[in-house]
Amino acid sequence: MFTQKETGICLSVRVTPNAKRSKIEGVWQGDTLKIALHAPPVDGKANAELIDFLAGLFRIKKKNVSLLRGETAREKCILLQGITLEEVQTILKPFLTA
Repeated sequence: MFTQKETGICLSVRVTPNAKRSKIEGVWQGDTLKIALHAPPVDGKANAELIDFLAGLFRIKKKNVSLLRGETAREKCILLQGITLEEVQTILKPFLTA
């Protein structure tokens, strides 16, 4: 789901666009964070909302959230910078426990 890289934290996500509101829905297939996004998957709107959502969730600047893989796919790899692995684990813990 998330791994420490030299340049930051790599977060695996699966997005569902066109949701009623943006939120974390839980874990998908055991190792991917499932996120619903309000924005449609048109003209990069869903990707932009994903970056905004994650920046707000982790309380980091938008410039510290970047898309590594999956620009047009539901499954994406996001790079988080300016945050430690421990901080990511602490923030995500409530969403990962059933």
